[in-house]
Amino acid sequence: MNEQKICFICCINNLVYEKECRRYIEDLFVPEGMQLEINMLREAKSMTAAYNEAMMQSDAKYKVYLHQDVLIWNQNFIFDMLDIFENKDIGMFGVLGGNDIPDDGVLYRSWNIGMTYACDTQDAGIKQGENPKPGSYQEVEAIDGMMMATQYDITWREDLFQGWDFYDISQSFEFRKQGYVVAVPYQKEPWCMHDCGRSKLQAYNQGRKILLQEYGTFFQNPVFKEEDFFYNKELKAVYDKLKEQIVTFMVQGDIMYAMQCCEQYDDTSIMDSGLSVLKKLISVCEIEYQLYGRVQTWSKGEKYSLINNKYLQAKFLLWDAELKRNEGEKRLKEAVEQNIYSVPLLVVVGIHNVFHFEELFPVMLEGAKAKNSLRDLEYLHFIIDQIILPNSRFSENIH
Repeated sequence: MNEQKICFICCINNLVYEKECRRYIEDLFVPEGMQLEINMLREAKSMTAAYNEAMMQSDAKYKVYLHQDVLIWNQNFIFDMLDIFENKDIGMFGVLGGNDIPDDGVLYRSWNIGMTYACDTQDAGIKQGENPKPGSYQEVEAIDGMMMATQYDITWREDLFQGWDFYDISQSFEFRKQGYVVAVPYQKEPWCMHDCGRSKLQAYNQGRKILLQEYGTFFQNPVFKEEDFFYNKELKAVYDKLKEQIVTFMVQGDIMYAMQCCEQYDDTSIMDSGLSVLKKLISVCEIEYQLYGRVQTWSKGEKYSLINNKYLQAKFLLWDAELKRNEGEKRLKEAVEQNIYSVPLLVVVGIHNVFHFEELFPVMLEGAKAKNSLRDLEYLHFIIDQIILPNSRFSENIH
């Protein structure tokens, strides 16, 4: 086992997320003498199978298992990890975890220790429970699988969990069975951004039943009841059909019909990430049509996958600008000036994904002025006056 190596392991099915996740890992500060290894796994059969494969492939003592939509914003993460693992009793830690976990096994709502930045397609915020005291950690019963760092190798239970749920709870229990502490450390500010979207959980009950049967001793009174968790398959089918209709209309260039489809539901109550983002893209196209007399973001005949990736890339650019990293502000100004992304697209993405979006308006205004676009300038000032300033304490020098 190489004690001077850390391996980051991630299952991926989206190249845009893969690139961004990898970029943040490569931007981490690395202690002198420490080797950095990244293993991005495609076409995984299950989370446990992929993690076992990657674990066996790497001789790194330290391994970090994370979702493709988790971006490590704390550049000192490796130093912090090594400090935590100075305590040899700690086998694994995460940024979110929980104690007093419920006997019904519905755990994704039960994280009450730690914190993370999170984005659910509608709003960006901080998901937060109790924060351990500075310089300390909190021992927990289980941690969330968004990010799991280990200093020992224990086999993931692919014999039990052959999907995408409960692998994290299972591994937490497996570490505890071996006598190791599972922990959540103190974070002055969240270490990670989880672009989590909205939960799918199609096979949640199946995994929940296995969890309660296999790990009953970790619960006070484990009882599986089907009705404790409900997944609406019929509603999911309706959403899928609606998405298909909207995409078909947009590919055909029929924006009016696509808009009518989007009016059928309230975005704040829907639990489908794809449909939520799709509705936002249609709103962008509607604004562009009103502003410019034509749609810029989604041209007739363009595949939805390309447009969805454009939405993601605009989001990542805005986060870079917000964090003042990777020349984000300069690239944002150029994106407006060169019309890489339309101003309505940047505004809609920013409103729903950026913490302090108001701070980026001076940069976008500079880009619009350099492009000499009166319509973009008028639209930006309209958004500032109607949305940003009424809700902002950062109002100085925005005009």
